[in-house]
Amino acid sequence: MSAYAYSYNREDFIGRFPTRDAALQAGLDHVAEQMDSPSDVFVGIVVEADPQATDHAERIIDSMARRAHVDIGEIAVYYLRHVTPEQKRELDEGVAEVIVAWLHRHELYPTHLRQIRGIAEYHPRLPNHRAPQPANREPALT
Repeated sequence: MSAYAYSYNREDFIGRFPTRDAALQAGLDHVAEQMDSPSDVFVGIVVEADPQATDHAERIIDSMARRAHVDIGEIAVYYLRHVTPEQKRELDEGVAEVIVAWLHRHELYPTHLRQIRGIAEYHPRLPNHRAPQPANREPALT
């Protein structure tokens, strides 16, 4: 599901809103409260950073097999050598869920690495800011 944020300088985006209109309205409401109102409001799509929680299954399986070989010896040479692609996919999905939950639980999820795309610029009319005029009709993909 897409989320949107607003900015007054096209660099520092604020919030997480369910629609472009909701983000714009929040930005406009905040503009109305400021003494030195910015002349533009930018709204863009929030693209969350990839926490790199996927594609670990093969390394985990290889590590487990190596450790078993070291601990037990030659008898473990075939341990985990016949894992199917479906089983690896299932393991990877489970590991990714655990990693993401762990990142959130310890507040380590990379929210500060998010990017903003599809930025549109609006020129608010104050004090009646309920009908903003877009500076460009189509959001610029950046």
